[in-house]
Amino acid sequence: LVAGPWAATDAPFTLNPSYFSPRAFGLLASATERPAWSDLQASAYEVVDRLTATQVALPPDWARVEPSGEVRASPAPGTQDTPRFGYDAVRVLIRMGVDCEARGRELAARAWPFLRDQLDGGLVDVYGLGGERIGQAPHPVTLVAAAAAAHAAGDRDAIVELLASAEQLDRQRPTYYGAAWVALGRVLLTTDLLQECPAPSVHAT
Repeated sequence: LVAGPWAATDAPFTLNPSYFSPRAFGLLASATERPAWSDLQASAYEVVDRLTATQVALPPDWARVEPSGEVRASPAPGTQDTPRFGYDAVRVLIRMGVDCEARGRELAARAWPFLRDQLDGGLVDVYGLGGERIGQAPHPVTLVAAAAAAHAAGDRDAIVELLASAEQLDRQRPTYYGAAWVALGRVLLTTDLLQECPAPSVHAT
């Protein structure tokens, strides 16, 4: 899944990994019985797997696929910035963290040890992919992303604390993006209001 029609014309192809929604891809595969959705789900796992195979396991905001098939983190299109974990990449942890498949949750859980270690000093909104702090302040969506990683890792107490902190921070410095993800985070991580994951299929032999 490239970042848009503009990103599909010439290699290297531009990706925004936060556009991947493996849970949605899986549901669409079940509803339509079209293998393309399963292929899209599998490629999303593969791309995120490659991008987070590092010590801190933070996904990047943007990435590229080279003609050879190599996947690498990249700056935002049209910039020379250092690749980073920021306001796009946080959604990777949320979408993988609420995936119905264990593969997605395992990928989100990779980042939890690093994010958990950052809590004492306060999570900031932007990190380098080596774990260096680039941002200067916290943001609710980063706390929600950390809660999703904690959810994937099975740390139930951390989910409650992080979502409460995100809500409190959004009250202090309200933004649309922060408020939207605080609300979505609570729904996705603490309820089954959107949809429960389907039970695994049982095939007769």
